[in-house]
This record gives sequence, structure tokens and C-alpha cells, in this order.
Amino acid sequence: MSNYSNFSPPPPIGRQAVRFATDGTGDVSASVPMPYEAVNPQTGTSYTIATTDLAGLVTLNNASAVAVTLPQATNNALLPNVTTNGDFDPGWWCDVYNLGAGTVTITPTTSTIFGASSLALLTNQGCRIVSDGTNYQIADLSVTNLAGAGPGGVVGNLGVSHLNSGTSASGTTFWRGDATWATPSGTFTASELVNAQTGTTYTVVAGDNSKLITFSNGSAVAVTLPQATGSFAAGWYTDVSNLGAGTVTITPTTSTINGTSTLVLTTSQSARIVSDGTNYQLANSSTGTSGTVTSVALTVPGEFSVSGSPITSSGTLAVTKATQSANTVFAGPTSGSAAAPTFRAIDKADIPVQSYATLTDGATVTWNCNSVWVNNATLTMVHTTGSRTINLTNLVNGATGTLIVKQDSTGGAALVLGTNSGAYTNKVINAGGGAVTITSAASAVDILAWTYDGSVAYWTYGPNYT
Repeated sequence: MSNYSNFSPPPPIGRQAVRFATDGTGDVSASVPMPYEAVNPQTGTSYTIATTDLAGLVTLNNASAVAVTLPQATNNALLPNVTTNGDFDPGWWCDVYNLGAGTVTITPTTSTIFGASSLALLTNQGCRIVSDGTNYQIADLSVTNLAGAGPGGVVGNLGVSHLNSGTSASGTTFWRGDATWATPSGTFTASELVNAQTGTTYTVVAGDNSKLITFSNGSAVAVTLPQATGSFAAGWYTDVSNLGAGTVTITPTTSTINGTSTLVLTTSQSARIVSDGTNYQLANSSTGTSGTVTSVALTVPGEFSVSGSPITSSGTLAVTKATQSANTVFAGPTSGSAAAPTFRAIDKADIPVQSYATLTDGATVTWNCNSVWVNNATLTMVHTTGSRTINLTNLVNGATGTLIVKQDSTGGAALVLGTNSGAYTNKVINAGGGAVTITSAASAVDILAWTYDGSVAYWTYGPNYT
């Protein structure tokens, strides 16, 4: 008999088997009662399967996703005088079942499960996981909630070898309704159903998938195409063809079609419309039969002239400016409501009036001419300031200006012509030498005028206006 003096098997847990090994001197057999399968209910969002889950049922029940860790499968033989076993040795198994709304993802450590890195169980799905000593296999899988996996009820790819253990499963067979694998036979032909529309409006439906929609009406036809989501998800397509004399305009809801808001089909034009899950694209289109044009004419506003119009076969339309009378301007009406501009004589209302600006008195007076041609301003000099310098800024060649200079009720103030830090020079009438003499009497009024040639300001003035 073998020596098992150092071996202490764990107590039975549920339906549990204990394996003994022999040292070659004899055979040993042992059994442990298996009255039931113990249940380990888990309600959290994570769990690590333990060796004590052997031959038991682990239930997962949580509304959120549950992450389950499955330790690495092992293959340690039980030898005499060895007290540590491989806990997940070949034959170790447990059942798992998802009772909750959240998906249960079982991920082995290093090992694979069913040939993959993880196994996902949706609501009401369960399986038996069995160790082969290196990886984990699924002995059986119960699926009672296929609808929970989305359209079609299957997530990912399901290998044919997992559907049936028969030898008929292959890449050239198909799974029939009688639960057998069969080889296609006979001749297969594909036909495209036709949805013939004769009205002036139509809304495309999900059932038009892979159909040909024809439109035949002498008037314009407005077609609405629902948004490229849901029943019109990626891969959905339909063919459209305009058989009528009226133009067919196809307008998607929210989505675009070939990058634009609408698709227009004239007589004998057609297209295939394909959803990419967000918008619609054109897989192919045909322009159909072209029409004929017998005459093309061009009209232009009166300020232009056109030649070569109409074209009845081939030619060139040329647009040139029309001749106008002398001393006219291109402008709107001289009064009344707004109207299209024409060439007309200039009106006094066309010339803006330059009002007199009020300059601020001080030791330095700045007159900003704002780069305009006509400038008017007034300056009231306060006697307590004494003498002040006036500088012109933002001058343009050809600008002119008029300045009204006033003494206050005391008088005696003086004015000096500045150069804005040398930006220009001054010349005054009658050999004034760049200086003006302002009337000093109380309340006296002098008027100064200047014109600028791009470098020099030429001044004239009239003293003592009374």
C-alpha cells in the first residue's frame, strides 16, 4: 500500500471528488459522498474563483458589469509525502451562472477559456468550466436570453465546431432549421424586389432594404430618407430610379447623402444609396439619357452689354461694360426708397457735409484729421493758458482745413503752428515765416485755412472777424 501519512484531503464541499495517487506498490481508491452542488451566491461587481468552488455553482447577481478572475489552470500530480496539490488540476470544474442585468466577464490568469482570453455571460446565461491542466474548457453552455445579446442574439463569432459535434460541419456547409449541417445544392438566383411609386411624395421605410424603388410622375417628387441609424444602420441600402418626367429630390432626415443635404435625380437617373451608420453614401449612380437644348440666352443688368446671345447650336456669351454718359456716377437714387443703382449725374446730397469739430484747448492742441480730405474745427483759447501749439495729425495728400480761433472774454492768448514732431512743415501767406499773429482782443475771432501737399501745410488767415 502507498504511504499517505502526510496527506490530508480537504473536507468535502458539495459534490466533490478527491484524487489519490500510488507509489507503485499498490492501488488505492477513495470516494467522497456527493449529496448536492453547493451554491456560492455573489452580488458584487468582482469575484475571484477559489479552489473551494470545485464542483459548486457560483451565481453572479448585479445590475452592473461583473469582473470574475479565474486563477491559472495547473497540472501538479499528487505524489506520496507531498502536502501541496495543484488546486486547478485537470478535472477541476465549477458551474457559473449570471442572474443579474450586468454582463459577467470571466478572465483566466494566463490560461485561456474556450480558446479565448475571456468569456462573457449575459443575463440568464450559464456554463460549466473545466480545467484541462493548462487551460479551461466549457463542458456545456446554457443560453436562455438570446434577445439580451442584441439583434440576432449572438455576440461575436460562433465557430461551427461548437454548434454540433458531427463531422458534417465545415466551411462549405450551413446549419439548417432541423439542427443538421447540410451542403447547398441546386442553382441559386438572386432577384431584387421592386417598390413602384407613382405619387409626388414618399418616405423610404426599413423594408426597402435591398429593393429597387422606382418613381414615375410628371411632377416633382419629394422623397424623405430617415436618419442613417437604428433600422437604417450601416450596411442598409436601397436602389432608386426616376422613370418619370418630374425631378426626384431625396432628402435625408438629419443625415447627409454623399456629403450634401439632398440628392436630385432627373429623368432616367438612378443611384444606390448605402448607410454608413451616420450618413448615406452613393455606391453607384447613372446619369441616364441627356436632354437637348435648342436655345440659351443671357440677360444682364443695364450697366453691362452681352454679345453672342442667344446660342442655338454653339458659341460664346460675352459680357462687357456698357458705355455711359460723361459726368455720371454709379449710385442709388437721390431720394426716396432704396433701389438698384444706376449711372446718373452727381447730386449735392451725394457729398457729405463736414461739420465743425470742437478742439480741446491746452498747452498742446491736437487736431486729428482722420485721413480725410475736408476738415473743419473751432478752437476757443483760454487766456490763462497763455500760448499753445497746434499739431495736425493723420494728414493725407490733398487734405484741406478751416479753423475758427476765438479768444475768451479776457483775450490775450497766443497760437503757434506746430509740426507734429517734424511730420510736416508750415508756410504762411505773405512771408509769414511759418507763424501767424492772432488777434489778442477779448472775444476776437480769427479764421485760419490750410492745404497739405504731402509734406508742407500752406496757411492763410483772416484776422479780427467782427
